[in-house]
Amino acid sequence: MPEHKITFLSQNKSGFFEHGTTLRDAALELGILIESSCAGIGTCAKCKVVVKAGGSPLTEAEKQLLSRRELEKGVRLACRAEIAEECLCMVPDTSLPFAQENRIQVSGVDILSELQPEVRALPVPIKHPTLGKKYFYFDQLLDALRSSGVEVQDSDPQAIRDLPNVLSHHEQLYAVVCGKRLAAFCQDQPELYGVAVDVGTTTVAAKLLNLRTGEVLSVNSAINAQTAHGADVVGRIYYCERHPGGTRRLHQLLIKQLNAMLENLTAQADIRLEDVYQMVIDGNTVMQHLALNVNPAKLGTSPFAPILQGPVSLSARELDIRIHPAGSIEIMPNLGGYVGSDITAVLTVLEIDCSDDLQVVVDLGTNGEVVVGNKDRMLCCSSPAGPAWEGACISWGMRAANGAIERAEMIDGELQIKTVGSKPPIGICGSGLLDLVSEFYRAGLIQASGRILPPDMLSEKVLDALKNRVQKSDNGPFEIRIAQVDDERWITLTQADVRELQLAKAAIASGIDLLLKELDRKPSDIAEVYIAGAFGNHVRSQDVLDLGMLPMVEQERIHFIGNAALTGAEAVLRSKAAREKAARLARSVDYIEISGRSDFQDAFVEAIAFRQLAEK
Repeated sequence: MPEHKITFLSQNKSGFFEHGTTLRDAALELGILIESSCAGIGTCAKCKVVVKAGGSPLTEAEKQLLSRRELEKGVRLACRAEIAEECLCMVPDTSLPFAQENRIQVSGVDILSELQPEVRALPVPIKHPTLGKKYFYFDQLLDALRSSGVEVQDSDPQAIRDLPNVLSHHEQLYAVVCGKRLAAFCQDQPELYGVAVDVGTTTVAAKLLNLRTGEVLSVNSAINAQTAHGADVVGRIYYCERHPGGTRRLHQLLIKQLNAMLENLTAQADIRLEDVYQMVIDGNTVMQHLALNVNPAKLGTSPFAPILQGPVSLSARELDIRIHPAGSIEIMPNLGGYVGSDITAVLTVLEIDCSDDLQVVVDLGTNGEVVVGNKDRMLCCSSPAGPAWEGACISWGMRAANGAIERAEMIDGELQIKTVGSKPPIGICGSGLLDLVSEFYRAGLIQASGRILPPDMLSEKVLDALKNRVQKSDNGPFEIRIAQVDDERWITLTQADVRELQLAKAAIASGIDLLLKELDRKPSDIAEVYIAGAFGNHVRSQDVLDLGMLPMVEQERIHFIGNAALTGAEAVLRSKAAREKAARLARSVDYIEISGRSDFQDAFVEAIAFRQLAEK
């Protein structure tokens, strides 16, 4: 089959590919990551590019998903358009996941645990042999550590190889120990640093800590580089199954990203990478598998069983993570199914396991998870809300980057919006979607069923300015205009957008409902609700109550705890007690698989409608 040259003008990259290769596949091969919420199956319309020459004929999917104006400008979908001859192409910033500054939640709840890190540097006396006294340097150093109460069970081979270089006529040296593993010997007291990482489906966040003082030295966050191969965990699994070497490809993307973040963290703090001796990682089970280069295919079919629970401890050398080569990479334990170590981390910094009161934890990320319980018993389940919270599958959806509508409020009958960075509006992120639907529902533009009402069915109480926002869409149903982008285009909330939000919130609501029934408890028994995840503190409790995402509880019982998963990883990095608690939770929290259960399907259907406002 003939090959053609393709040039991505905006990135100044080119290569030769077989006739019929999609522009998306060519871009990925050249290291250009293009937005692709649907993993390239042609449904999300996020991978827009401009083809100047050499593209294949328009597909039916493109004719349906692209506007007339876009088609006239040569806009194509990278996953549908193929290379037909020598091709010239441009990728706009709006199709690049890393082109815009994204607002990613890094902070979480406060950590109260003591500073007792697993990584320590211990002074060890040196006994130099003489002709009359025979010593084995390494063995006597281990004996000295044992006398100090440190039982070394494993030693990094390089530490032994380096020992001749650090021995001197000094009376002592320092042994760096990670748990029960000897990592290194140093002539002088070394600096000790650690990194906590939360690997989310959509975002990756990290903190660098001084393990001597507990001080957070720097933070860094980024969009997960794997998102170009699928917006959610199902998309990642699909990619691994569909593409030979897909698992390794996603693994390498993550490792490369972690190393780039490490460079950023250490540069901010002005420290050396080799002085970082530990990294603690949490994430859902698919992210854990991919971090370890393990195919997650078993999670894609019933009974959705992970290959391993963990915790997993490896050397940095084994994963090619560029901290000290003998430093430890600790991957926290999963709970079951899709409920991974990110939820273990969240529970580690809460006190549910010590409380008599019934408490609920909800992670509003792409891979939604729910925990219900107290000290007597805790249950968890996965309620995948999908990528709607991240703006995917929404007509004008985007991540929380500059220009994204993040807040909406009705003031005197008029819609007021706020964008990330106070920039001109270019789309809607998850918190903005929740706000808009809530405000329009309370204003009467949307029914409890989720239907956007036509103007002639709106109450007389609705002001004309608000009524005029409701317009007939090009494909039939009504939509609501939010903000004007240019002379021809408006950011709109479509009927399909409302349905996506209903599906996302119903997944959470039905998960809570089912776990309550498993415990034989009622919504009125709930004492506290903790909301963690992608939204951070950008959600209003009134909205989640009005839309029926949560059971009816007093607003003061709802707590937004931001990126508590990252805080949990930080706690494990800091504290032996937190590590032990995480391991204990992984053993004690019961996982409930709810997919396929008839009672879950019933609860899900019932939860799709919004709460009747009269119930408030």
